[in-house]
Amino acid sequence: MTRYFVSNGFAFIHSDSYTDIIDVEAVLLDQIDPAQVHKGLVEFTQKINSANNNEDKAEAQIGVDVHSALNSALTS
Repeated sequence: MTRYFVSNGFAFIHSDSYTDIIDVEAVLLDQIDPAQVHKGLVEFTQKINSANNNEDKAEAQIGVDVHSALNSALTS
């Protein structure tokens, strides 16, 4: 079975079980380095804690959300 990480998109499953997947980017899970995911999660978490304004905090939160989703995909 081939597994992908898709950060955003839509899946449409038709009555005949045909499926359309619309996404911006899909990456093979075996091409994602778990150590880099962990490093990114730590860095973005630190950025949230040191953010001086709402914009910086929101940007860092997006990084945490993406890296958390990557980590979940890798460990499931």
